[in-house]
Amino acid sequence: LRSLVGSEMCIRDSDYNAAALLHNLAELNNYLNNTEQAIEYAKEGIAKSKAQGHDKAFVGSLYSLAKAYFHQGKLDLALNHIQQSSELSNEMLYKEQVKHNLALQALIYAAKNQTLKAVESHRKFLQANIALANDQLNTKLAKFDSAQLKQEVDQLKQQKRLQKLEMDRQEQQRNFIIFVIGSALLIGFLIARRDIAVSYTHLTLP
Repeated sequence: LRSLVGSEMCIRDSDYNAAALLHNLAELNNYLNNTEQAIEYAKEGIAKSKAQGHDKAFVGSLYSLAKAYFHQGKLDLALNHIQQSSELSNEMLYKEQVKHNLALQALIYAAKNQTLKAVESHRKFLQANIALANDQLNTKLAKFDSAQLKQEVDQLKQQKRLQKLEMDRQEQQRNFIIFVIGSALLIGFLIARRDIAVSYTHLTLP
């Protein structure tokens, strides 16, 4: 709360992120039931996000403004702004915002005693919520599969390194055995040649 309120001092001079900050401030004041302050932040967020081309903050600020009007009982204004946010959110395929919009829209229709529209909006909200949950689950599974694949590749690389080390060790053992055998043969040859030389010396003595 302090960080958001403290950030108010630099809003006029901030850049692209100011639009998102204004939307967050509007949502905070809606949560605190400071609807007039929420409306002020939301309207400023709409203007800032439109100027900066921050589409998500723009539809979010429209949603925040609709919510504030709903809390004030200004149902027609609330419905008008939530429908604007929903139309743009659908064009953007911004599913998270579409879900929130449908939930608020259902409440607005219920408050206006338009039961069938309220039920339809709630049904769409449930569908959107399930679809979004499935998308999030698929994303997590994809990340898990990617991480698992990377782990398997790393394990394969490790196995190859171990195989190479084992092959190097076996090669060293073979070379050592060859060296030992060669050394033994050489020593045996030298000893045999010495014995032959000694025997020849004995034979040639008078």
